[in-house]
Amino acid sequence: MKYLVEVIVTPKKGKKIEKRPGGPGPVVGRMIEKFQPEATFMALSRRVVYMVVELDQAGVAELMMIGSELGGRYPRFTEVVADTQFPEVVGTAVTGARSVLDGK
Repeated sequence: MKYLVEVIVTPKKGKKIEKRPGGPGPVVGRMIEKFQPEATFMALSRRVVYMVVELDQAGVAELMMIGSELGGRYPRFTEVVADTQFPEVVGTAVTGARSVLDGK
């Protein structure tokens, strides 16, 4: 499944990461190399990394462990689909939900 993952870093953990050799670059680079995200963005106004990444269950657990250790809090995982897939996914979901809600 595809996720938008937010690895949010607390100020305390951010200062610790900045003291590492090379600052945050090497560890963020290893994280990107490991998970091969479709897109990666870093915020300029706070310490956060956004990644769009395909993950299985083990990948979610692994990225949770990495992100929580680096950031000092749990990463946020939001399931996402491409705009081209959205109509099919939502259409199937609406049909299934109606059958339960309407009893048909």
